[in-house]
Amino acid sequence: YKKITNLSATTYTLGDYTDYPFDVSMFVKDDHVYVVRFDAIQKNLAYIHIQNNQIDTEIIDNRLGFGLFPSVTFDSRNRIHIAYSDLTSFRLYHALQTTDGWVSTNINSVNNSGWYPDINVNDIGQVHIVSYHSGNSKVLHTTNNNGAWKSVEILSVKPSPRNLHLFSNSAQLIFFTNDDNDNTLVQAIYSQQAWKKNE
Repeated sequence: YKKITNLSATTYTLGDYTDYPFDVSMFVKDDHVYVVRFDAIQKNLAYIHIQNNQIDTEIIDNRLGFGLFPSVTFDSRNRIHIAYSDLTSFRLYHALQTTDGWVSTNINSVNNSGWYPDINVNDIGQVHIVSYHSGNSKVLHTTNNNGAWKSVEILSVKPSPRNLHLFSNSAQLIFFTNDDNDNTLVQAIYSQQAWKKNE
């Protein structure tokens, strides 16, 4: 991680080199830097907080192989939310920072439902996560709108998407697909309780 202030840069070493792609997510808020990463050595999910050149690290999920593809965001109560997957079954998980520590939940128990997640929380505290189900080539939308986690299929995408991004209003999704080696920008809009793809 490199911080640039007044045209000068400060570099922080946050962990060892990893062979795993999509293993780091970062969020900047009020001059604080929050990083979650999949530790390639310990193979677990680590949380890193940087402020005033001080680096604090803690483990969110210490289970072996848990923490792949992390995505981090905040809610209106300044709580940290993280979506991630695991190396064995690639299921979808959600971690929440509470006063009693981190609470991790398997929010989609279907194998291969947790590829490349992106997370957002709207103004009323509803968590929205998009991810890719590699088993059936579907983009999923997972939310806790009614107090219980539910996943629905948004779009059929083949081959697999890259760089899923759910915008802050939780109603617009942009991602890349690769078709015959040509990158295609795909946009999906959530309107009237349904998703519609615009290419």
